[in-house]
Amino acid sequence: MRHTPRLLHRLALLGTVLAVGSGVVLGRPAAQEGTLFTGATVFAGFDGRRAEALRRPDRGTAILVVGGRVVGIGAEGELASTDAGRRAQRVDLTGGFVYPGFQDASGQLERLGYDLEQVDLSGCNGVGCLVKALQEQAAVLPAGRWVQGFGWDSTRAGGATALERAELAATISSAFPEHPVALRDGSGDGLLLNRAGWAECELEAAAASGGWLQGNAAEAAAAALPSPSPEARARRILRAQESLLRAGVTCVHVRDLDAAGASALALLRADGRLRIRVVGFLDARVEASPEQWRQWERDPTGADRFEVVGVSLGLDGSLAVRGAALEGAYADAPGDRGQLSLPFGRASDLVVEAARAGRQPALRCAGDRAVQQALDIFERARAEVPAFIGLRPRLEGIDVWTSVERDRLRSLGAVPSLQPARLGGQVGWASSRLGVDRVLGLQPWRSLLVAASQPLALGSGYPAGVGDPRVTFFAGVSRRKVASPGAPGFLPGQGLTANEALGGMTSGAAFAATQEDRRGLLARGYGGDLTVLDVDLTQLGAGDAQRALEATVLMTVVNGEILHDAR
Repeated sequence: MRHTPRLLHRLALLGTVLAVGSGVVLGRPAAQEGTLFTGATVFAGFDGRRAEALRRPDRGTAILVVGGRVVGIGAEGELASTDAGRRAQRVDLTGGFVYPGFQDASGQLERLGYDLEQVDLSGCNGVGCLVKALQEQAAVLPAGRWVQGFGWDSTRAGGATALERAELAATISSAFPEHPVALRDGSGDGLLLNRAGWAECELEAAAASGGWLQGNAAEAAAAALPSPSPEARARRILRAQESLLRAGVTCVHVRDLDAAGASALALLRADGRLRIRVVGFLDARVEASPEQWRQWERDPTGADRFEVVGVSLGLDGSLAVRGAALEGAYADAPGDRGQLSLPFGRASDLVVEAARAGRQPALRCAGDRAVQQALDIFERARAEVPAFIGLRPRLEGIDVWTSVERDRLRSLGAVPSLQPARLGGQVGWASSRLGVDRVLGLQPWRSLLVAASQPLALGSGYPAGVGDPRVTFFAGVSRRKVASPGAPGFLPGQGLTANEALGGMTSGAAFAATQEDRRGLLARGYGGDLTVLDVDLTQLGAGDAQRALEATVLMTVVNGEILHDAR
């Protein structure tokens, strides 16, 4: 076990205070005098590295939250007899299981809200299905308006090869001559435009590629799409917030924020409409003034509703579209090793500059070559910025890992931020893409847990994953697809135990956000963030992890406020 001293101290303190252990109601605060949650089995915290819950649960445990903070956790009678307990509103959770608030350590909040407004193509198994789904939206739009879809899986619905993508673009162009069409693939990194779409964007690259774009070209096309108004951005954030609160998410870590996105979150925080907690990472390429940083860096109320803690940068693309940068060529595309998004000099300059300003770097690196570049960048930053390791550098979304980098991962104190739910979309084609030997390094969660000196952080990886912590838990423990919960797990030896997964969704995510002194556990002085389910996740293993998918989120509480109540 290799916790940092700070986290060890917090975990040790926790042992002295632990008790052991669908409608949305937004904007309903706890009683002014506080709330006493009673009747449930309470898990006050999880240490994912020791693979155990911190104290076993006992009956009769209650949690007293006042002013957004836990002020007591223990026997119901004792807490109810205190002055604060007598004044508190009582909330009966009998039959429920209380966990520290689940966090999504990697999600796209505004993107989720945006996709909820678009055509969901994730269930399509052919070109005909795609066209029909898009036609239903086009039928209610005037000519010239964009038709947009998301979740398109090229391995199932056409477009797995360059020829198939060109044929699909031609089909979409013929079917929609009067509407520009943009299809975002399930990985989140690829974009398909029809002829009207690339003409609208004035992108020669789209025409030259038959409409298919990925990496920097896809980003350029996305930037050319109609810019959302401030009102639209706020609407999407709030829609995503509602969806996540229903799923039991109390905090989401959002990377690749632009200035407008960060400002939208700050305004929603200021006017009280942002209720979920957001940990933000500004795109490292975005120039922001000191005044903007001061506006974004801290929640002046102390509620941690929204704060920008660092910068993010994508070093490569998705494995699904052969955009991940690999050391060797793709098995199904000889000579193609994927692409690095930025040269080392430019990427490392951005990280060093951020580190000098005391901002945490989060580098997205899917392929093993991109992981090596990320660690090279961290090596340079450590040499030039003495306090660098204390910033908790993060490696986001590792898909392919080789143990040759194990020692560097540990020495640099890098935090692996992983997204188990993405594995389900990869298992069908990973072996053919990587080959029988290299596929053994696909999504190696246990190897990373052993190699790292820091706790794992787990998230959905939305839009490439599913923004639901129950799916994150299921995938992390079983290494199976949601669509086939009874099938054998993919490389099951790389799976996590229930408590390791819960640790990554609570204390590990809080550690990755540098908030482990006040979040991720249920202990005196910590924020009153609770997720309440009707299932004891600690008792599930790989064989019955699908019970997590069937769990009902009974309640979601953030800073003591009941924001979802399905009892």
